[in-house]
Amino acid sequence: MVFYKKPWAVASLIAFIITSLAIFFFSFQSGTESGEFSKVFYALLDGLNLNEQSTDIDVEKVDITAITLSAPRDYYYVGTTVKLTVKLMPENATEKYSFSSSDENIATVTSKGEVSFFSVGNALITATSESGNAEFSLPLSVYPSGLDGLDRDKLSVQIADVLDVNYCAQVKVLYDGKPVNIRYKLSSSNTQVFSTNGAFVLTHAKGAATLKMTVEEQEVFSKDITVDGKVYEYPQNFNATFNGEKVGENFTFYLGKNYSFGFSADNESDCCQSFRLRIENDCLTALYVDDAKQINVSAQECGKCLVRVYSTMNFTEPLATFTANVIPPKAVVTGLTVPAYGFNCSGPYELTLSVNDKYSLVGYTYKIDGNDYHFDENNYVVFDRVGNFNVTFTSEYYPEDSYTFTLVVVDDKKELRMRKEFGHFGLFALLALFGTVAFLFFIRKKPLNYVVITIAGLIVAVLSELFQLSLFTSGRAFQFTDILIDMAGYAVGIGLTVLALFTFYKVRRKRRTSSPTVK
Repeated sequence: MVFYKKPWAVASLIAFIITSLAIFFFSFQSGTESGEFSKVFYALLDGLNLNEQSTDIDVEKVDITAITLSAPRDYYYVGTTVKLTVKLMPENATEKYSFSSSDENIATVTSKGEVSFFSVGNALITATSESGNAEFSLPLSVYPSGLDGLDRDKLSVQIADVLDVNYCAQVKVLYDGKPVNIRYKLSSSNTQVFSTNGAFVLTHAKGAATLKMTVEEQEVFSKDITVDGKVYEYPQNFNATFNGEKVGENFTFYLGKNYSFGFSADNESDCCQSFRLRIENDCLTALYVDDAKQINVSAQECGKCLVRVYSTMNFTEPLATFTANVIPPKAVVTGLTVPAYGFNCSGPYELTLSVNDKYSLVGYTYKIDGNDYHFDENNYVVFDRVGNFNVTFTSEYYPEDSYTFTLVVVDDKKELRMRKEFGHFGLFALLALFGTVAFLFFIRKKPLNYVVITIAGLIVAVLSELFQLSLFTSGRAFQFTDILIDMAGYAVGIGLTVLALFTFYKVRRKRRTSSPTVK
């Protein structure tokens, strides 16, 4: 009967339940999503246009049809790392891919393709497209870098058994047929016959002596050498190649990338099979591998430098000279990097582009429209007002590349205050309105009805905070102060509702008593 007599009380009860569910829904949202909800209300009251915000560039998804991995060589040493080169087909593929290792005790690989080697053995490094339609595995061997895991039977030294007098012979120390990466020492049992500097044997007189190799003060290998014969002849002609092509005078290197130089000489002897680079500044660094006929070069800083190639037997006259120009790789820009909770006036911020390669950011500068901002001591930007800001990025090395973004700057303190006022105080005041109307008429007995009204609001307030624990959501936290704000809003809602009902019934009673009796 009461449901038909008081339909608006039933409607209030339903509204109380719906409002409670809405509060629980917002409580379950992560910190980022909660901030976005509050930002909408904040923007409406503060005149911000969220629709104008543009921080992403639409990139059409292109699936990977084929993927390949490569490394400078197929063997590495314990304690070293290498960055793999990834090639995708088609070249404009945007589908994501991941890496994995067949044995992480031997080698591990990061999401960026950086492989670290931990123990001797063999491992497969695999790249797989997100869809699983493209996959490639690269086998890599790991050799010891010290006595640990060293098999002495696999050690060998490449040098002739018989050498000429007054001759320089390069020593190649190998492990399982590959150049070793072990800190070893070479010595001669008779320095009157020949001496050694660790890389070469210099012959002085006819005779026989033993070449000894020690690792960590332990002798691990020896070789008997006889000195006799003719005098060494120096080669006349020199050839150099860059990434497989003949060397020219100028080269362009991309920052953070590795390149390969190859060298050879006509009529070469053992002592001219090794070469060195002299680089005038820090734009490039050279890594010598094998017998240094193949030299890997890494681009480290933007700029120009001269690179000269010398024989290890003659550092007075260069065999070749060229100019290297290091620039960043061209960026594939997907958007502007935005903080988790957006931009606000408290700052400061380092504005950066979201790109495919961190090295491609070098040379990019940005300009912000207007003067309502400044830079702190670290050259990070601080916004002085709320509103929409246009930021334009341009590249020093690729002038045709220009990207403009619109970002919304809010007042985080004001936004937080509004979140407390509307999300806690305001919603619970509304909840109290519906709860008071419903329970006052369903429960006539006083003060039981007010006790039920208060307990119902307290349950919703406590549950809404419990749902913000890390067990249920991320980026939120249980705060007792929020419960106090909730109940303050709830109490105000009860008071205003009771006052409104009291006024309503008092006015209606007064009208009834003042009306003439109809007979």
